Amino acid sequence: MPADGALALGALACALGFAAVARAVGREWCRALDERLLEMMPPPAPATRLDSAMRDFSALGGDTIRLLFLIAGTAGLAAAGAWRAAALFFVLSLASRLLVVLLKQVVRRERPPADAHAVPTFTSSFPSGHSLMAMVMLVLAAQLMTMGAPWALRALMLALAAGLTIAIGVARIYLRVHWPSDVLAAWFGGGAWVLGALLVYRHFG
Repeated sequence: MPADGALALGALACALGFAAVARAVGREWCRALDERLLEMMPPPAPATRLDSAMRDFSALGGDTIRLLFLIAGTAGLAAAGAWRAAALFFVLSLASRLLVVLLKQVVRRERPPADAHAVPTFTSSFPSGHSLMAMVMLVLAAQLMTMGAPWALRALMLALAAGLTIAIGVARIYLRVHWPSDVLAAWFGGGAWVLGALLVYRHFG
């Protein structure tokens, strides 16, 4: 696991990145760029393999899969005797969900035009809950479940978690249910959350 200084610096950088994007969204400084980037995405076409893949990636970040992953991850860590790691994963996952709900209620950003959505939506746009929760749960699980494992395995699991997190975020943009800045802020926010959690775990885990 990275040293305390690296974790603290990474968490601070991610927190500042989130704050910067949130301010840009609040001031609508990034609205034109968001619209331009969204226009560059290929239009969803249900008959294509790309569309099918993007819908699959989006579903991986949804509430149902997250609940199953929360249960499996907590149970797996507990079964391995890592009770504190299991508690940290469970509590941090639920707390990050509450954070997403709170941020959405405070910011209340409108999503891209409803007629462009390829999947149904039920809440406001900022930040992307799929992306933030994927960052927290996947990266945290990858780190906690490979504690004590060889460096190569830890790096591989972290790369897989990060890659899947990116795929979920890109899918949400492709399906036009989020502005790109919603996803970028979610990655920054999730990164700050998980790095801060790992820093705490180093001292109290």
